[in-house]
Amino acid sequence: MKKRHTIVLLTVGLIMLGSFAALLLLDFPYHLHYTVSPSQTKPNTLNITMEVQNSLFSRGKTITLYTGDKTVTLKSSTDGGGLQFPVSQQEDTIELYLGRAKKASLIYEAQIASAGKHGYRGYSTENYCVFDGGQAFLLPMEYYQEGYPPDKAVVGRLSVTMKARSGWLQVFPYIELKNVTWFDAYSLNSNSFFMGLCTLIGEKDGLKIYAASQNEKAISDTDAKGISALYDYYADLFSFPQKPYQVILLPTVGESGLSVIGGAGTGSVCATFDPAKRRDWELLSHRMFHAYFDTVLPVQEIHKAPRLWFYEGLVTYYENRSMVQLPKEIQTLAGIRPEQQFTSLFNKYLYIRTKDAAQFALAPMEEQRIRDSEEGGAQIEFLHYVQAPLIVHLIEDLDDKRAGTHDALLTELLKSRGSSSLPSWHELLVRVLGNDAETIYQKYFLSNELLPLWYLREGSYSEQQTLTDLNDIDYLLATWMTPQQGQIPYEELNLTTVRKIKDRPEWGDIHFLDSQTEQSIEKYSTVIHALLKEYALRAKICNISWNDPALRNKLILDEGNKAKWNTWVTPPHL
Repeated sequence: MKKRHTIVLLTVGLIMLGSFAALLLLDFPYHLHYTVSPSQTKPNTLNITMEVQNSLFSRGKTITLYTGDKTVTLKSSTDGGGLQFPVSQQEDTIELYLGRAKKASLIYEAQIASAGKHGYRGYSTENYCVFDGGQAFLLPMEYYQEGYPPDKAVVGRLSVTMKARSGWLQVFPYIELKNVTWFDAYSLNSNSFFMGLCTLIGEKDGLKIYAASQNEKAISDTDAKGISALYDYYADLFSFPQKPYQVILLPTVGESGLSVIGGAGTGSVCATFDPAKRRDWELLSHRMFHAYFDTVLPVQEIHKAPRLWFYEGLVTYYENRSMVQLPKEIQTLAGIRPEQQFTSLFNKYLYIRTKDAAQFALAPMEEQRIRDSEEGGAQIEFLHYVQAPLIVHLIEDLDDKRAGTHDALLTELLKSRGSSSLPSWHELLVRVLGNDAETIYQKYFLSNELLPLWYLREGSYSEQQTLTDLNDIDYLLATWMTPQQGQIPYEELNLTTVRKIKDRPEWGDIHFLDSQTEQSIEKYSTVIHALLKEYALRAKICNISWNDPALRNKLILDEGNKAKWNTWVTPPHL
């Protein structure tokens, strides 16, 4: 009997020892919970409490939170009992050690409403507060590390609570994520989180359309139908008809009427929206494509150079294609002519690519080098949203002629659904272009040859439309190239000077490219050709090389060169 009792005790002891050993080996992910409220005293500031809970089935661990992409101020850190908890704060990180089953609470402030190319990023008013996850939520460093396995769950459960003011509605894509991978963190950072006075103005399948109270009267039933039409277009394009998606439409802010982008991710978009502006419809469509693509193909590699330029080009290609889906009333109100979308884009490309070839004759596969260069901001803007969609257009047109198919690039990419990687460039282009793949790759991916899209010429395109296109892109890129605020190397384009000097002998003698390309440009657009000749002549008069990377600055900012040109255009004796 005593022997049996000893065996039982030994067995129980071994089981307990084994369980304890197994417990030591287990390492479940920890949990994160955020509680967010707008500050009552500081403008455009969020008050956030972040709770970090380690599991009973987890070893003690050092958790490093990345702060380098946010403007945050840590106010306090406490343990589960409310006592001060030690953390190490560096320039771009906050580090803490959390033992088994332990809990820490970090209270911090996050600033929103920084200025960006689409207006304020996030904003808080008396009527609403909106931000994207990337502004508010401190996330583990693993999500930002190059080479970290994208399918590995770093966080076991991540949840969000919004503390809205009385009467405010909350609109955000989810309150909890489980087994949070890189893609989940990417989506969290991109999506919008809104609380405020707003009204649900449209609902269909998974789509919900809200208007902030100050913008409600500006959005009509026709506008809601237009948004639904874009949603249906992408649902059909991706064969993904029931995607939950929330659209929140904001008014402009401030006396100057600036725009706000409150986030654009896989489940939501929140932005200033004026249905009379073509660009607002294009941006909404652009963001909707991203939402569908990233949901269907959550692949990390396409968000990095040298794949990113192609991805943005594909998105912008469909942004322009989708405008035909809008109701005619919207097209008329916003001045949208679907058949001229790519003509407008090629006008911008052709003019800038020729005028500032030293800056904008870009080989797409050098995307990383371009991004790291001094003028990288403007060049990447041009590559992503002007040149790249035209490359996609060229490939699609070549495939249409070769095989009579449509949407070939997207179709081939979607065949990777469920995979963690995409086909190589060579494989993708061969599938779409066959024997022409290598030529296209060499010319327009690895090299910077001028895209031969002369057939995009639109006969009904007016002189004023062309000038508007060129002024839009010239101003946009000038602001991105400006080294100092307030010093914008930009002059509004018109044909006044051209008409004044076109009969002078120097006009006929000036050339800016080989004769065949110049003839092609003149046949495509006499406006673009004339403005390029004027620019080349101005460079010659000021004795500056056409290929000088600083040509724009030297002609526009240098007072001596401005005086030379003005004197030549209008001599003193006249």
